[in-house]
Amino acid sequence: MRNRADNVRGWTIDELVLILLRQFKRLLTERGADLTDSQMRELAQAVVDKRADSMGDTLVAVRRALDQIAAESEALLAGWGLTFAESLRMPMEEMPGWDTTADFLSLANEKVNAELRISAGSALRLLFGESAALRDVLTTAKHGADDPEDVDAVIAVRALAYYLDADAADSDGVLEAADAWFGANGS
Repeated sequence: MRNRADNVRGWTIDELVLILLRQFKRLLTERGADLTDSQMRELAQAVVDKRADSMGDTLVAVRRALDQIAAESEALLAGWGLTFAESLRMPMEEMPGWDTTADFLSLANEKVNAELRISAGSALRLLFGESAALRDVLTTAKHGADDPEDVDAVIAVRALAYYLDADAADSDGVLEAADAWFGANGS
């Protein structure tokens, strides 16, 4: 039986973009990027054709909304004194601010949603050609590198591979290529 990560590995890039856009639809709409299904499909195809910038105002609105979502999520994590990378490494039971099971579940939901919004949003931004998203995508990929069923890491590796024109089936090679990109670009 295939797990969810295997499903993600089998998606084409346009399917990946479309699924991520649909995942963010409500959040994008709330921030002024109300996309029709047709616009999402056009944007996904534009990514495949390496012409995402041709989407003009549509892409600008989506990027702005994704930036707002990431900033909100980063602010939430910062409220706990955590960066995105630190949050990924922080076991839930070590998080401060909970006394009851209900507190724990509420805190876990907030933390996981913030991490997911940053990881999936940065993957989308990288697929749109935004090199600034590469650090968070690489952080996500490295965090889940040892878990072949980590869906977020698989999405991150797929986005990195596409951006860097690397073989997504060779996740170690993708991570090495991303590290090399940072070395060459002074980051």
